[in-house]
Amino acid sequence: MNVTTFSAPTPVPSGASQHAQAQAREENRRKTLENLVKQLPPEATGVYLMGKDLFQGNVFWLTVAMLAGALVLLLVRMGLKTSWAVIGTSTIAYVLWVYAIGDGPLQVLLHMPTQTGVATFLIGTYTTAVMVAAHNGWIK
Repeated sequence: MNVTTFSAPTPVPSGASQHAQAQAREENRRKTLENLVKQLPPEATGVYLMGKDLFQGNVFWLTVAMLAGALVLLLVRMGLKTSWAVIGTSTIAYVLWVYAIGDGPLQVLLHMPTQTGVATFLIGTYTTAVMVAAHNGWIK
């Protein structure tokens, strides 16, 4: 799987055999799943979750853990020569996940308690918007 750029869909040729159309649709499903996986920053989220476990309730150290996660995300993705579009969208996704996890620096510093419905809506809407943009070739 190529994690460095978003994958554009394969055109489904009109007039092609049913087999060729089915293959193109399957290829598009695979590319959509790959694009979705690129939005999940496990390297950053893992660092933050370790910090959250170690520094429970300490806003300063939770903020340090959040920033360390973002730095790890940048270093790993830049090391893979990832496109800036993927780095940017992954960083935004990471911030949304930190908010959704709750009891962290975003809630304290921004006075924004986590509301599960709001967090779920934000993540779902953002991920869908990025997938639509990648699918249409607006971001690469």
